[in-house]
Amino acid sequence: MDTASPAVHGAAPSQPAARKTRKLDQVMAAAERCFLGQAYDSVTMDAVAREAGVSKATLYAYFPSKETLFFALVGDKCRQMEEDVWQAACAPEPVADVLKAIAGNILKIFDSGVGMALFRILVAETQRFPELGRSFYEAGPKRLAERIAAYLAEAHERGELDIDDPELAARQFLCLAHADFHLDGLLLAEPPTSEERQRMIESGIALFLAGYGRRAQA
Repeated sequence: MDTASPAVHGAAPSQPAARKTRKLDQVMAAAERCFLGQAYDSVTMDAVAREAGVSKATLYAYFPSKETLFFALVGDKCRQMEEDVWQAACAPEPVADVLKAIAGNILKIFDSGVGMALFRILVAETQRFPELGRSFYEAGPKRLAERIAAYLAEAHERGELDIDDPELAARQFLCLAHADFHLDGLLLAEPPTSEERQRMIESGIALFLAGYGRRAQA
């Protein structure tokens, strides 16, 4: 991918590099609008170029095919969503509050139009492009689970949690955090209310802490 090189020693990027960055940003924003607004098969590179306001030659200089463009978009959105979820764990708050915040941020992704649109496309296209499902898993759920596992391990070391297997606990937490809410946006015309979802989060975190909370010493 023809991306601009980072500035050296804090210097401002050169004008050509800045122009390349702006054009790439235009392309990615246009790809998001095109791919998340219609079926994958309906999107063409011509349409993305028109939407981005760039030439086809410029678009192909960055991405040689529609597949590589879509893969790049999926990776970009996964990274963005991971950071949106993870920002809650940066604050020095009690473990229960941090976990509730992470769970709430996960549900915000399913509530967002972008999050659900991306999920629908992945469900529809992974059978045809198995590498897409793996790419999404590696960049999204797996990486998030690894970061949560690291956080849980640190909480264990501080004596706030009692966890022998942080990786397993992280996966269990994610199951409790989003429950079956990903199905709501796919299957239900009227998904649960915010109050119902908050009740599910509270219950899920309570269940998680009942199993992994610090036990009183005899």
